[in-house]
Amino acid sequence: MTIFRTLFIFFILFCLSCATARHETGFSEISGTKTDRGLYYTCRLENGDIIVTTDSAVAGSESAKKADVFIEKTRYMPIDITGLNVNQDASAKKELQYLEEVVVKKLTRETREWGIGTTGTLFLEAEAQTDLPAEERTIQLVRVKTHPKVTCYAENIFSRLTGSELAVAAPVHLHFGVKGTVTSIGEDGVRVDFEPESEQAIDGPFGPVIVHDKGDHYRIEVDAQEGHLVRVGPAIGRIAQVTDKNFTVDYSHPFGGQPLVCDVRVAAIQEQGALPAQTAQKETKDVAPGGETTVTDGEPKTPLPPHILQKTVQKGDLVTVACTAFLESGEMVWTTRSDYAQDPKLKKIDGYQAQETFAPEIILAGGVESFPGLAESVVGMRVGERKKVTLEAGKAFGNRNPQLMRQFDRTKIIPTRVTMQAQAYVKQFGGFPINDNTVPFNPYTIARVVEVDEQGAVLEISPVKPEIDDEFGLTRMQIIDGKIHIHLTPKLGSNFELEKRHGKVVAIDERQFTVDFNGPLAGENIVMDVQVIALRKSSAFAGKDIDWIEDYDVGLAFAEQYNKPAVLVLYADWCGYSKKLFNQTLVDPRIKMIRDDFIWIKIDSDQEQAFKTLYDQKSFPLTVVLNSLGDVIGSINGFRPANEFRIELLKAIDGVDENSDLKAGIHTKEEI
Repeated sequence: MTIFRTLFIFFILFCLSCATARHETGFSEISGTKTDRGLYYTCRLENGDIIVTTDSAVAGSESAKKADVFIEKTRYMPIDITGLNVNQDASAKKELQYLEEVVVKKLTRETREWGIGTTGTLFLEAEAQTDLPAEERTIQLVRVKTHPKVTCYAENIFSRLTGSELAVAAPVHLHFGVKGTVTSIGEDGVRVDFEPESEQAIDGPFGPVIVHDKGDHYRIEVDAQEGHLVRVGPAIGRIAQVTDKNFTVDYSHPFGGQPLVCDVRVAAIQEQGALPAQTAQKETKDVAPGGETTVTDGEPKTPLPPHILQKTVQKGDLVTVACTAFLESGEMVWTTRSDYAQDPKLKKIDGYQAQETFAPEIILAGGVESFPGLAESVVGMRVGERKKVTLEAGKAFGNRNPQLMRQFDRTKIIPTRVTMQAQAYVKQFGGFPINDNTVPFNPYTIARVVEVDEQGAVLEISPVKPEIDDEFGLTRMQIIDGKIHIHLTPKLGSNFELEKRHGKVVAIDERQFTVDFNGPLAGENIVMDVQVIALRKSSAFAGKDIDWIEDYDVGLAFAEQYNKPAVLVLYADWCGYSKKLFNQTLVDPRIKMIRDDFIWIKIDSDQEQAFKTLYDQKSFPLTVVLNSLGDVIGSINGFRPANEFRIELLKAIDGVDENSDLKAGIHTKEEI
């Protein structure tokens, strides 16, 4: 099993949320004559420990004390600094900077007047990047998690999850601190027995890891200490806060919050060749559990947030965005930001209703989302980029339709006695007519059943009361010549509903009033303030389709074995909404991102009616969320778009133990 796989599983189990970081060095060249200059450097922390070097002799020396976060490389060579643009301080970039790219630019600036062969010692300081949002420079991890002693896997799930050889006695490394061994392969699946890697604490990337035997499971605890310097890939961070359950790593400072002392020599790169500055950082080896290393080939093979790659958003990518939408006049329409929603000085549109929670939205770039134009607007943007986008009315909430302006007479005359067919009566009142029963005929009148026969019923209509003054306006009623005269005086701006259409009264005269059934934002241009917070490329979800289990008992057994909740979809082959759920929602990347956190079961309950009865299913499809013991913890009726479906699943499991694999995995992926 590769070290990358081990690290990836380790982070999926321990991460609660991820911080944005940047990976590409991205130095630009300037015009001018090449000087064939290269730099050797060895930089130390305040305590004298070496943190980075380009000198192979220093790197290989056992007497040269290295820091725990020493940046090991695949090659140690001088860095080619020919043509680097160093006029802009690295810390001025609005992107998270890594130690070595800041070191290279600062040393290049300080040694620009040095001749070939010049040596010296330089003191380097870097500014903390506190101007970046907290979510782009910090990572919150959990300190404690549980792990079963024995787990059985289906063969296809075993191979995909572990990457291990499918053979008895094959080693399995899924979680830092415990090691597994395949003990049997049979009809019940692949059995893996786990045991601690050591009876003592093991040095981990974030501090000693201790495995406690709790009888039927292991408790894995990270002894994180505030102030401890850590490294993941090229990023240097410092543990900033530790609680009983969590700890936070802060990557704000490229040097981990302290200055560096660097021994520097300017060399002619012809001496032995040199690495371009743009690739120096890509030669970093990644620190893996147990002291092992793996070459990164330019991308750290650790679960740092994928958006550190700073790639451009393309259609089909999964993007986390912060967005606020305004009318061109400045009134706020909608926002993902709680500070905007709660700001009393920020004017909102009439009828503005804040959502229950505020958080960046996860959207499918180029797709169809709840707010029009948002998914299209992020295409071409980069992580961290913020821009304003103006949507013309036709691409926002639509142009105004004159045909949706309807006029109604202010006076209505209805008879005091009407005959209704039985079918019409049942449709309007929800039951069969019974003599002397009273039912509401409309908002202003009541009807009493005075005759019933096989054809229908005769109703006697009378006003509720002579005058009603409510939110709609004033309504007066009187009986003249055996007929009820209803006279309406609506208020301007009052709501009016007709045949499930909602409108507002916009005009009134002596004879009529006018209702506008256009949406409240129809005809309005929308200005969106959009920022891309995080990005996952569509390629990350290739081949990650849901592994469906179509045997109910097997699915529940897996849920119990893996200690995971189950998603049970009860569907019908003929049902269009069932097909839509499977073909649209359940193949969406937002569902794929939490695929491994659930056991997925589907049953055609139209054919297997026992399940329809068991779960009191009234319509198709029905999605039932079960805990690992098979108890119902939530349900979703009908079709839902992917993001709504995902949110409903997370709500259903909201009460699970925060230290469980499920909670850790879901929250990690939610932020990515």
